[in-house]
Amino acid sequence: MGRDGVSQVALEAADLVKALKAARKGNFKVRIPATHPVVPRRVAEGLNGILAINGRMASELEELRRERKDLLRTLLAVEKGDFTARAAQHSPSPVVQSLNNIIAMNERVADEFERVGYVPDELKVFVSVEEAKARWATLDAFYRKNGHFLVTNGPYVLSG
Repeated sequence: MGRDGVSQVALEAADLVKALKAARKGNFKVRIPATHPVVPRRVAEGLNGILAINGRMASELEELRRERKDLLRTLLAVEKGDFTARAAQHSPSPVVQSLNNIIAMNERVADEFERVGYVPDELKVFVSVEEAKARWATLDAFYRKNGHFLVTNGPYVLSG
């Protein structure tokens, strides 16, 4: 190869180096044309495939970072007694969805118990349906005020 051919190869190989440096810095959108005059087609396609996979992984990791931050925010709120806190409703994370489902389930159960005046069989001789409805309504008011269902008769109260 003549002097001009060597210069052309070096110049075009610089495209490959430039793409690799961009990828190392997190730019996974850079591509080498499969018709590049020096870089073989299979090498260009392989590198482009790796860059595409890394780009998707970077996006997924960013989404996981956002979900983790949202989940931690919710768990900290719950830890402080705010049981009405919700993680992002759009989150695909099973942990986030489970947390939100548990909170919503507690609310639905308490609402239904209040509506029907639920009394456990063992207590039916002591508590009427009307008394139960009043007690469930009191629990609901307690929950709305305090953000949790933990009612005690002890000397302490959880507050948010």
